[in-house]
Amino acid sequence: MPPTLHPAPLPDAIRRDPRFSAEVRVYDALAASLPGEYAGYHGVAWLARQPGGHARDGEADFVIAHPERGVLVLEVKGGTEIRYEADPGKWYSRDAAG
Repeated sequence: MPPTLHPAPLPDAIRRDPRFSAEVRVYDALAASLPGEYAGYHGVAWLARQPGGHARDGEADFVIAHPERGVLVLEVKGGTEIRYEADPGKWYSRDAAG
């Protein structure tokens, strides 16, 4: 039994957009390999309260859920170069266009 993925199927507009090519590969890999008791969600919006009461919004590339094992949030990076610099604590990526 395959996992439940949302959206299903992945919209053609996302599949054709080169900016989402890495996310499409991950979506397809999850669809092919996750057991049926898992659920996966692509492009999940979130809202977090910042110090001082201000809200900040964002988006998780994937949220994977299992009724007994919990939840995993995935951030997909698909550039030709991906690096993390501990000081200042930031991720950087470079796409094929530089």
